[in-house]
Amino acid sequence: MKKDSTGTQNAFDLTGRVCVVVGGGLIGSEFARALVAHGAAVAVADVDVAKGTALAAELGATFFECDTTSEQSVTMLAAAVQKQFGRIDGVVNATYPKTKSDFAQQVGVHTGAQFFVAEQFGELMAKQGHGSIVLLGSIYGSEAPRFELYAGSAVKAPPAAYATAKGGLIALTRYLAKQYRPHGVRVNLLSPGGVEDGQDKVFQKNYSVHALNNRMAEPGDLSPALVYLFADASRYMTGQNIVIDGGWTL
Repeated sequence: MKKDSTGTQNAFDLTGRVCVVVGGGLIGSEFARALVAHGAAVAVADVDVAKGTALAAELGATFFECDTTSEQSVTMLAAAVQKQFGRIDGVVNATYPKTKSDFAQQVGVHTGAQFFVAEQFGELMAKQGHGSIVLLGSIYGSEAPRFELYAGSAVKAPPAAYATAKGGLIALTRYLAKQYRPHGVRVNLLSPGGVEDGQDKVFQKNYSVHALNNRMAEPGDLSPALVYLFADASRYMTGQNIVIDGGWTL
């Protein structure tokens, strides 16, 4: 059997690569830890300076302040990372900017934040001829909520704006993947199911009965997929929506 030119042993090695994690929250922090563990030089960006600085210090990463709702802030972030490291091999946007505004603004703020990051980093990657961009979606971008899961729980069903924004990311991913394909830049979407974050026991029980091992996802369940998308193992994958939900959507 002919050996894969990537070398099966090194296909997930990120040594020498510069990876950017935008958003140092529950999921983003685990993304950063996994990338460091696989050898990447990691830049952490967050609007919360204290939180982002602490995470970067813990991991030996580099912190940059960034507000993903501001195109100017994202532009400055991309330029700063490029200046400091000289290259950018991967970027993931793990933020979900929240707003109390109306439906249209909620959709615009979230999809805009994902677009700003993908576009600004995508342009730099296109110039260098390679790179991997990962957007963060949700199962509610392609599946209707099971509203009965929220009955008797303190957890509220996500608003229509959330599902609309996440659904739009599937189309945005495919658009950007085709736009950047000639330049060697790959664009993919990760769509997790519900992640355990201290939700009340009623909701966790209602949710978990539909998932593998009767539990919600842990942040660490998502990280291997990100490592895969940043590594040579996924060198021929672009424009895809990878669902990680423990079979919840079956």
